[in-house]
Amino acid sequence: MAATTPGAPLGASYTLVSLVGKGASGQVWSVQHARQKAPLVAKILHSHLAEDAAVVERFVRERSVLMGLDHRHIVTVHDLVVEGSTLALVMDYYGGGSLRDVLAQQGTVRPAVALRLVATVLETLAYAHGQGVVHRDIKPDNILFESESEQLQPEALRVTDFGISSIIRADQTNTTGIVGTPYYLPPELIQSGTSGPAADVYSTGIMLYELLAGRTPFAGESTDFTVAYRHVTKEVPPLELPEPVMQELLSMLDKNPARRSHPLDAAARLRTLADRFEKTPALTPVQDPQAFTEVHRPQTVVRGLSPALTSDDIQQVQDPDAPVLGAAAGATIIRPQQIERPAYKVEYPADDEAKDAKEPRSKALWLGVLGVVLLLGTGFGIYWAVTSSSGPSEPFSATGSQESPLPTGLSVRREATYNPSSSTIDLTITYSAQKAPLSGEFLEVVPVVTEGASCPNVTWSQASGQRNQPMVTDMNVECGWTLQGIDIKPNQQVEVKGSVAAEVADEQQLEGWLEQVSEQTQQAIASEEYKSTSYPVQRLTDVVVKVPARTVGQSALPITLLPVWPSGEDSLNPLFSSESAGKPSGMLQAVAGDENPVRFSDGCAGHLMVDASGLKVTALSVADQCAVNAQVGNFTDLRSSNFTISTRD
Repeated sequence: MAATTPGAPLGASYTLVSLVGKGASGQVWSVQHARQKAPLVAKILHSHLAEDAAVVERFVRERSVLMGLDHRHIVTVHDLVVEGSTLALVMDYYGGGSLRDVLAQQGTVRPAVALRLVATVLETLAYAHGQGVVHRDIKPDNILFESESEQLQPEALRVTDFGISSIIRADQTNTTGIVGTPYYLPPELIQSGTSGPAADVYSTGIMLYELLAGRTPFAGESTDFTVAYRHVTKEVPPLELPEPVMQELLSMLDKNPARRSHPLDAAARLRTLADRFEKTPALTPVQDPQAFTEVHRPQTVVRGLSPALTSDDIQQVQDPDAPVLGAAAGATIIRPQQIERPAYKVEYPADDEAKDAKEPRSKALWLGVLGVVLLLGTGFGIYWAVTSSSGPSEPFSATGSQESPLPTGLSVRREATYNPSSSTIDLTITYSAQKAPLSGEFLEVVPVVTEGASCPNVTWSQASGQRNQPMVTDMNVECGWTLQGIDIKPNQQVEVKGSVAAEVADEQQLEGWLEQVSEQTQQAIASEEYKSTSYPVQRLTDVVVKVPARTVGQSALPITLLPVWPSGEDSLNPLFSSESAGKPSGMLQAVAGDENPVRFSDGCAGHLMVDASGLKVTALSVADQCAVNAQVGNFTDLRSSNFTISTRD
């Protein structure tokens, strides 16, 4: 490694300024770019990593991936320096400290604050997972803030060290050691050496526990390996939290990665819980436990030993020199079982009697064997009949009703067919348009089929689908999906299909689930809670035509079209302004198309003139009460409030 002292060069473009901190993977220095003035830091990896050819190869290979992570809550990687024995990542500098600093100052964090912070982290991880990047080392140290005054504000949060986890990790399919911080390691990494996106959910759950309790769940005096193995063998110690909060925390910390929620679904639930328990106070920091509860696992039971065999007898046959290993997690239980046998006397018949009795006994023996075979066959037949009829064997369907058209002219009908052979629901959504073309993003809520399960995975066709991202849509919708690439022409319809991974018991359950799809989607798009411009085709309820209260003759009339959402009129995000130029906004195109989406007409008996484009309105002569009419897509009867046309005098 080159000299790491203030003033020393780093690569061709940077100069070391001061040491900011040290970590397990290297040192962090503030650096100055030769031409740029923005504050930057460089994480310089330890020299033994730079001497590892595999690390250097991954370092170079990951350059484009790491520099391509463009997200407002991810610390931007600007450059990767490879020079001799020096490997360094150059990143943005944030001087607000980390969540580790917050814990050092406060001990614990209020549940509502912790839940919102972690929800933001989960949403950020979901973005990274979508880019094929798994963090693998989520912990409070890697959650930074822009400034100290903005600590604990989710919008100022930044996740760092994506680069380190991707570069120094061993091959995830063939790992031979533990990479990461023992207190935050997922069980699957310890058991099989493999990890994926679900591992980030687990580590984030550990961090949430630490924010709430002031310590990680498996902390305590011991070796790193013992701490790490507790993730596999020990239960999470409960906290004095509201039951829904504790249950959501435990679901993130499930030992089985397949049962952990998708990060976006978990984030949605955490935000809901944060609102629900806004006033719950912070916990007093919890002390490390003296002992942990073992995870329940199957045990071997040996039956049939003599009841007279005592523990002393067992102790006598043990090797006195055997080492003491401690109590086993899944101990073998020796349980005596008394076998009762009736007393009987053996009598030997005379030779002649034995000869006569031999043939009947032989026949009886064969008849007995035949009876046993028939009995077993009958039992198997009954078992097969019961088990084969316990679940459906043929596909069955449910059809939802045609929903009433929305103000934009969108109508929706849903159908579902369950395939027992593949344990999937084929969901068909039919979107129809009325007078205007409709396009853009559509929201569909695909809820759980069985209560307590995680939001199901869906594979979409005829449209691209991804889970709703609250930080993008500003709508926190559990089990919500964003559908893109839908383009519906006037008076036509489009089908979108989704294959939902779920098991259904019967037609009644399928019908109930299909009703939930419709109801929960309607609740989300009609909720007054969201002040968002997302999903305009479904959420736009009206358009308001705004004009000044007074204008003068022979001048252009300024007109603004404001969208009305379930939450109310939106003056900050107009659909259209007569003073603007260029292409229609994406929101306007979604509900009215890109060809002539807006048209105005005279609403005051010849006192207004509208040009051929239908967009420019000119006030002509004096009028006490005048109005302008407008048409926006399916909104054909829009009218402004009255205004006055006066002379320039």
